[in-house]
Amino acid sequence: MRRRPVWIVESAVAVPDSRSAHLPEVALLGPGAFGSGIAEDALADAELRLAYTWAEDLVTPQFDVEPLPMGALAVYAFGVAERQRAGEATRQLDVMRLLKDYDDARRSCAEKAILTVEASDAGCLESLARSKSALFFLAVEDRVGAENLRRALGRAVRALRGKYWKTNDLRAALEAQTGQDLGEFFRIWLHQTGLPAEFRARYEGAARETQK
Repeated sequence: MRRRPVWIVESAVAVPDSRSAHLPEVALLGPGAFGSGIAEDALADAELRLAYTWAEDLVTPQFDVEPLPMGALAVYAFGVAERQRAGEATRQLDVMRLLKDYDDARRSCAEKAILTVEASDAGCLESLARSKSALFFLAVEDRVGAENLRRALGRAVRALRGKYWKTNDLRAALEAQTGQDLGEFFRIWLHQTGLPAEFRARYEGAARETQK
């Protein structure tokens, strides 16, 4: 299959936040990013912008119906790129940071199951749901393997290019890729509040071992 090019383009004017400064398969960087070669922070910004093109432009979450977890997929994809650049050791740090963000938000507002969060929800509730959504994608990695997840996402993008996608599309692609029934896994993560105890124990236990 012929691969399409992906472009990183310098803008003549200041570029707004990453969610608005992108086009399909194009990332815009502000003036100066190319001055002496793309600096590491500019490269990271470009990776985040490109993640939004794949997760929100080539296919688009139905934000008015089901904003999460698919609306958090671009940030997950950016984390994958960052780990490839900085090493897999950063994954544990990412999980612990997200767990802290989730716990901090949960102390400030009442949690809703991810699939009941609405586009109008904001502030603490949105932060809480986004943190859990990011953890959900990492838990999917744990369940099916990172390579299977990426192949399933590729399968879904090819099938739904130019259309909307929802969580059921992700589940269907994952089950087609792995042959597993993921119904109970998705139910626990997306239809219930809280985090699975085994997920938290695994990462907090690993953090304690690292600190010894």
